[in-house]
Amino acid sequence: MNAYIEYFQRSWTDGPHRTPEQVNRDVRQKVRDMIKATLSKPEPDNTAIPLEPPAIGRLSTIRIPTLFVLGDLDNPGIQEISGLVLKGVPGSRKVLIKGAAHMVNMEKPEEFNEVVGEFLSK
Repeated sequence: MNAYIEYFQRSWTDGPHRTPEQVNRDVRQKVRDMIKATLSKPEPDNTAIPLEPPAIGRLSTIRIPTLFVLGDLDNPGIQEISGLVLKGVPGSRKVLIKGAAHMVNMEKPEEFNEVVGEFLSK
């Protein structure tokens, strides 16, 4: 379990551009606690059923304001997904927060809350 948690941390908490030492220790510990709690829960008895048609082909049907917040140090795959959402969801917008990876709300809570609060107030 420890090896899995560390892999998760390196992939998502640290991101591809930083070492663990470059990330706030408190953030890493909180994420570690969340992963352990998730892994300790029993697996559901059901299996996932693929959406038909896949959601990616239905993004244009989303008709509510959509905000995609991500850190500039996040994984390239997440950056790519944000581009697909922006292209597919009419009127969507993206905010890139500098100095954060995937756990942007934990690494930069003030900036994240400001961005989301402004979005929700509109």
